[in-house]
Amino acid sequence: MLSDLRLYVRERILRLKIGVLWSLLSCGIWLVVGEEQAYTVWILGIAALFIFSFRLLDDLADRAHDSAKHRERILVRTQHVNTFGTVSLGGMAGLALIIGFTLGMAQGLGVMALAGAVLSIRKAYSLRDERRSIVSSILLLKYPILIILLAAEPLRLSTITIAAAFYIIPFADEMLA
Repeated sequence: MLSDLRLYVRERILRLKIGVLWSLLSCGIWLVVGEEQAYTVWILGIAALFIFSFRLLDDLADRAHDSAKHRERILVRTQHVNTFGTVSLGGMAGLALIIGFTLGMAQGLGVMALAGAVLSIRKAYSLRDERRSIVSSILLLKYPILIILLAAEPLRLSTITIAAAFYIIPFADEMLA
């Protein structure tokens, strides 16, 4: 299992596009959290755990599609699919606990609700080719929602602008891909 996890990280996480997303998300979080919470290591860790957990969840949900179009991917070939699912859910739970303890229970519960919503959307809608772009567009809302959940002042114009940018940028990338 550890070798499959290492291969997955190399194949799907350690990529330029994910590095740019991590950098931007870290900056976005840093800009919206309160000064007393703006610890660089905490922000980098939250962004990394969020991206890893939700990317893994997305990739697990895409296994049927990938088995037809990307047979070489590790999640298509692995015998440890359930363990990967547990790792993803564990990452989300850990993320919620860390955020709950540092920012407050409401934010931690908000992250759990976000994870539940993403899981529900993934279960409710199969990602057949005719719906892929619609479902993907909805699922991209996870980034601005995280920004708003972590913000010291969620209704501030700068927070809303940053959150909107975290929808527009991944949306444009998804549509251009």
